[in-house]
Amino acid sequence: MAADGQTDVWISPTWTLSIELIATFWIYLLAQTVRQYEKRYWLYILVIVPLLFVHTLEATKLVPWTLSRIFIHLPHFFIGTALCDIEFLEDWRPLDYIRFENWGWAILKNCLLLFIFFSFGMADRYGCMYDIDVDDRCFWSYTMLINDTVPFWWATYLSSIALFFFVILSDWCQIVLLTPPFQFLGRISYMLYLSHELFIEWGMIDFYGHFRPMHRMDGEDDTGMISHDLLVLYNFLLFTPCLLLVAWLLTLAVDDPAKDFSYELDVQNRVIEPKKDEEGNEYYPEDKREPTWLWLLKNWKMWALFGFLALVFLVCEIYNASNGTPKRYQQEVVKVPKVKH
Repeated sequence: MAADGQTDVWISPTWTLSIELIATFWIYLLAQTVRQYEKRYWLYILVIVPLLFVHTLEATKLVPWTLSRIFIHLPHFFIGTALCDIEFLEDWRPLDYIRFENWGWAILKNCLLLFIFFSFGMADRYGCMYDIDVDDRCFWSYTMLINDTVPFWWATYLSSIALFFFVILSDWCQIVLLTPPFQFLGRISYMLYLSHELFIEWGMIDFYGHFRPMHRMDGEDDTGMISHDLLVLYNFLLFTPCLLLVAWLLTLAVDDPAKDFSYELDVQNRVIEPKKDEEGNEYYPEDKREPTWLWLLKNWKMWALFGFLALVFLVCEIYNASNGTPKRYQQEVVKVPKVKH
């Protein structure tokens, strides 16, 4: 994929595609490597900690380089892989030490994890600004990040890890996640993740900017404009059903067939194991499979994947043609000063 130096994709709304593509290979490589070892949690530590250390050097300006967004997010994938793997170890599961049977300690643990998640999860990578309205998060955000001295991505990792632990350790949370609405969200979550940025960066921002220009500075008259809170509500009510519908359709048309295609391709290319006859002699049974090239040509799932990639390319080109040079959004060229509390 082409990279623009910041998002590693053609356009920012599709950055999720490139991150998922690269991370998939790294996750597969990590999982297939560490599974051969018993005390593999040490391997996870040796992989994850150096990446976080490099990010810290960059965030604190101790080194001159700027990392690709893909490598900034890669430890998230590795941490998730490690937690899933360690949770199913037979001989030693470290999270069992903080699965408190006492309800008092369990409530305290869950409250602490939720506090970390909500407090650091609200942090904005751009900080608080003189924006269209006064941001109510500013005081708390600057308090938790010590007036922006704590790198934003630290807050991201703290909040996400706290949420990981809460989901894994809380029985009540798991009961909620087993309800039909959350099961449905889990089923379409991958395509929801891949497509949500396009709705946010394109439809929602255009809709918002049409009714309330986003280049306004604090203190400017907004008489006759729809309020910020009401426009956010309209955005949510209008685009959320569309996003869920698109994610569900993509799950049926792309995600499910892609997983089936991956399994079928594996079966198609498996080496035939020798068998033994009644006398104990080994022989290879006749391979009745079609040649792989012919099998691929006949497999509609492969063509569906090509169609999805063509659709992505088409949407990117349409976006660049209509929104690639965002003259309508003056806030992208106006440097907005931050509010310090």
